[in-house]
Amino acid sequence: MSLREDTDARSVLSPSSAAVRRGTIPHRHKENDRMLTRGTVQPTRELAARESDGIHVALLWHPDDNALTVSVDDERAGDRFSLAVAPDRALDAFYHPFAYAA
Repeated sequence: MSLREDTDARSVLSPSSAAVRRGTIPHRHKENDRMLTRGTVQPTRELAARESDGIHVALLWHPDDNALTVSVDDERAGDRFSLAVAPDRALDAFYHPFAYAA
């Protein structure tokens, strides 16, 4: 194999540096094994949820922003709100969302 053939084979098998800079290199998403490219919007993930007496509380992770929120839906009163929370306070806010809303 000549040097030219070897170089052509590598460029087909490996991404170009321009593709790396553009962020368009496909990579595997482990959760559902589908091809994604950088820039694809990742779905919000529910990390924890609980319900008691008509009040549903969910701890949500937004991977695109690497942000956490606590979502509260009070079916009895018809109220709904979300709180942005710091990672070190996420579980506390999940268990006591009304204290964080005040």
